[in-house]
Amino acid sequence: MTAATPVTGRCLCGACRYTASATALTTSVCHCETCRRWAGGALFSVDLGRTVVMNDDAPLLAYASSPGMQRISCAVCAAPLYRDSLGGGHQYGVLEALDQNEDFLFNLEIFVEEKPSNYEFSNDTVKMTGAQVLAEMSANGKAG
Repeated sequence: MTAATPVTGRCLCGACRYTASATALTTSVCHCETCRRWAGGALFSVDLGRTVVMNDDAPLLAYASSPGMQRISCAVCAAPLYRDSLGGGHQYGVLEALDQNEDFLFNLEIFVEEKPSNYEFSNDTVKMTGAQVLAEMSANGKAG
């Protein structure tokens, strides 16, 4: 297992700031309808384990988007910050909310059966269906 990488992030207006540790220098994109609607497009995210620490006065908005999953956004500017798998699961930070994100390798696409036909990525990635993702998360204790 690789060492965790310290990261910092913030929302668009700066009212919400956080520190965390990325479990790997990789990013995945989720094509599911829920993620696309929340992020306004394909959602690139980074596995942060359970390490997100927000600033004390962060005006957060939590939305329970599906069983066991909530999405955390800034209550001021509405910028998405991270997804939180409840029940001890992982937190997944929005890649573009990170202050430094250039070193993260895009290597995985998930919920590929929900990807719209109006975009395509040229990166060589592993592609997984929603059923495959949920089975793997459950087996690895990451499911929420």
